Amino acid sequence: MNEPVTVWIVEDDEEDARDACDVVKKVSTAFQSDATVYWSDNFAWDRGPVLRTAIDGNLPPNTESDYPDVVVMDLCLRTPNGEELRGNGFYQKLRDFETHKPEGRPAFVIFWSLHQGRRDTDEFVGRAVDSDARIIPLGSKRPELLMQKLLNLWRRVLDEREERSR
Repeated sequence: MNEPVTVWIVEDDEEDARDACDVVKKVSTAFQSDATVYWSDNFAWDRGPVLRTAIDGNLPPNTESDYPDVVVMDLCLRTPNGEELRGNGFYQKLRDFETHKPEGRPAFVIFWSLHQGRRDTDEFVGRAVDSDARIIPLGSKRPELLMQKLLNLWRRVLDEREERSR
């Protein structure tokens, strides 16, 4: 059996995280491949990302994970003062973390966020897309749009692995 595709879901809303996880499971099934899904309900990074092995806020977090193949990432954290851009810091920590990856390319990162129309998020997304070809902005949290993107990326992840193994 091939190694599973590792997916990190970075999403503070548990319902949205479940939607993303359901999409990952459907794509994994479509490709008859396994997936390992980790979830972060915030944008904390303390010696590594703070991840859970299931979408359950009651599970204790851990920071042990394989390098991700795909990251589905919200950009804003809900606070009492409204939505605040926090994904930018997590994204930068992710890319710094990946400089230690022993093989393979950086993860594909899907910005799964309602980022349009906000100056801070629009500027961040624009800069990130201009400098990183492995970013896929998705200005909606519709699961069917995430499904389309993941179907394409899953194939690319598997193809890249095949190239490496030659």
